Parts: sequence; structure tokens; C-alpha cells
Amino acid sequence: MAFTDVICPLLQEDMAGVVGRNYAALNRQQTGMLDALRSPLNTEGLMPIPIDLGDGKRKRVQVYYVPATPAAQVVSTPAAHCSSQTKQEPEEVLVEIDDYRGSVGRVLTTAELQTLCTPGLDRDRLRQTMLLQDIRAINVAVNQAALTFLVANFGSHFAANSPATVNVNLFNNNLPDTFGFSSVLEEYSDIEGVNRPLVVGAGLSSQFFRSMSWGCCNDGGIDLSVANGEAYFFRDKDANTILGANQFAVMSPGVMHLLQWKANSGIFMETGDTFAHTRIMDPITGLEYDVDIVYDPCIKQWTWAVGMHFSFFIMPDQWPAGSDMEGVNGTLRFTATATP
Repeated sequence: MAFTDVICPLLQEDMAGVVGRNYAALNRQQTGMLDALRSPLNTEGLMPIPIDLGDGKRKRVQVYYVPATPAAQVVSTPAAHCSSQTKQEPEEVLVEIDDYRGSVGRVLTTAELQTLCTPGLDRDRLRQTMLLQDIRAINVAVNQAALTFLVANFGSHFAANSPATVNVNLFNNNLPDTFGFSSVLEEYSDIEGVNRPLVVGAGLSSQFFRSMSWGCCNDGGIDLSVANGEAYFFRDKDANTILGANQFAVMSPGVMHLLQWKANSGIFMETGDTFAHTRIMDPITGLEYDVDIVYDPCIKQWTWAVGMHFSFFIMPDQWPAGSDMEGVNGTLRFTATATP
């Protein structure tokens, strides 16, 4: 039996079997933006349709949505619909999956493999060495890409037609300022956000949620049930660096999505005596990654790499020019402040 037929299932089994144990490879940086995008509330109803262009080089995903009805399309008399009609049909957007994050090429000799693949902890060591640490770093890189994408695509604030950050006071004399945070919720309501907002940040915003005991939805994996306040907060270590010092994002669920293309799927997911083009799932996040393993019999050495093809989609501005909702796309940018 081919080595790859055995090692790939064992790696997945071992990765899933050690969740909850205190292994260094399981220590994860809080990737709040990525966690918010993957949360059940955000992905509910998402059905991307993969489009194969047939050239083997680029992949796209087709996204459908129904545009908002503007106020000008509301009539005041029953007979008005007889005099004129306006088409209402779903919009479609083709999103090119053109981004990638992956590990450097890894290497393992047969002699090292014989040492590692023994019963007991050695197999866990193999799992840690080969995949989990790389997956952890890839997740951080994808999260940073998500934050960078949002910075370039923030929507406008209500009646402002500008995505510029708005200051909001969250602490007064070292005590949480709930009145200050209520202004965030007021504007969220003004832009017609649905459900409770997804909030991503660090620094003062994180301290505010902790001080209020409102819970953090990604303290240990994604768990929306811990949120007992007015919003779902996701702490993100990189938010202060990429968004800006004490800046935080507020998003309506469903307006931004992570889209993936799995290269190793269908006829391209195959294994042989000296190679494997397969996928593996991170037992902590549930994300899937392409894994390519090749054996060189001349030097008795295995090489492999793990990675993810992805892109992001955000709802476009659908509101008429000149209206209070111009530029609104369901995302808002705030800067937390504190009053001594």
C-alpha cells in the first residue's frame, strides 16, 4: 500500500484527536476578522457557485444578491404600477479567487520518518511538525489579508458619504462608557444593520467588552453563545496594526465573506505510490487546506506543502447618490477613545 494512502488519513485522525490537549501547536493567535467571517451568523444562507473557466489557471465564484429597493420605487397610489414598471432582478458578481497563502516547502527523510512514525507521542509530534504550526501561521496571514481588504472597502457612515473613522468614547474615568457605545449601535441601526453587529478589534474595544462582561466570541474557538451584550465581539491581535490604533470594525452579518477554491478536488485530488494531492481540515477552525506530498526515491526524501487559495467578497453600495445611505455597505469604522 502506498505510504500516502496511510499517512494522510492518520494525520487527519491525529489532528482531530488532539483537540483540547495542551500542545504548543494548538496555541492560536486570535484571528478575529477571520473568525467573524467564518461564524455561523455570517455564513448563514451563503451559497457561492464555483465557475470553472476551463483554463486551469484561474477560478471564480459567482455571488448572487437581491439589491435594495430605493425610496423612489415606492408609489402612493394603487394604479401607479400600471403606468410604469421597473425590473427587479438579482445582481450577480464574479469574484476571482486570486490570492494564496501557504507554507514553504517542507522536507522529511525516510530515516526521520522511521523515527517519528512510531506508536505513542511520536505520531503527535509528526502532526505538529508537519501541519498544525504551518496552518496556524497561514490562518494569521489570511486574517491579515482580510483586515487589509476591509480597510480598502469600508462603507460610509450614515448621512456622511464617507468611510472615515468616527471617534467613540468607551471609557470615562477608567469605567466603561455604555452611553458612548450606544452611539455605535444607533448608527448601526441607521444603516439598517441586521441582527446584532459583528465587532472586530483590540485595545480599548477589547477592554470595553471585557469590562462589561459581554463575552468574546473567539476566546476559545468560535462560540456566539458567550455573547450576552449588544454585539458579537471578536478579538483580533492584528487590528491595532492594520486598522489603526484602537480602531475597530462593525459589520452587519452577511455583508463580507471568505471564499475559497480547493485546488485538490475532484479528479485533481489523487494519490499514488510516491505522491498525494489531497486536502486536510484544521480540527480547530474547520477550514480546509490543500496538501501536496511528493517522494523522491533517489534521495529517500518526502517533500510537501500546505496552503489555501482564497478571496473576499463584500456587498457593494446599493443606495442612490445623494441619499443619506449613499456609500453604505454594512461596514463601519470607529476609533475607541478614553476620557481620563
